[in-house]
Amino acid sequence: MRNFKIPPEYLGFLYFLWFEFAIIDKRKFMEEYSIVSFMPDWAFVTLSIIFLAALLYLFIKIFIIKPAFFYYIEDNLYKIKWKWRWKKDKIIELYCFCPKCEDRLVYDDTSCKDSYSLNKETKFICEKCHFSSSLSGGDISYSLNIIEREINRKVRLDIYEK
Repeated sequence: MRNFKIPPEYLGFLYFLWFEFAIIDKRKFMEEYSIVSFMPDWAFVTLSIIFLAALLYLFIKIFIIKPAFFYYIEDNLYKIKWKWRWKKDKIIELYCFCPKCEDRLVYDDTSCKDSYSLNKETKFICEKCHFSSSLSGGDISYSLNIIEREINRKVRLDIYEK
């Protein structure tokens, strides 16, 4: 998720437009939209400032400030380096990398295709340095679910590296 930032040169222009609207065109706006026109200028400006402050607070809270776990994007789990991104509170683009040479690992889950096999596992292999590790229990989707659950457990218990 990209950070949305308003360029500083636009802030002065936006403030000017708001001030122009709030002070000069207040009476015209109130008459056109049947808003009570006996409100004094200072009350209108005060309410406008409070409203804008609340909008700014919500904007910052929703779009700019992210929870701490959003910066937790890599970890070594089961002797393999894992990297991912967050979209809201979901893990996306979960990939495994070699802990030795940082190259992406390929997987081999052919033992899971055999219905008679008792030892179902997914092997993760580095084609560059021939590092190998495995997760037992199932195919690649089972292994990725194990990793996602472990990441979510660490976030829930707040035991990840910050």
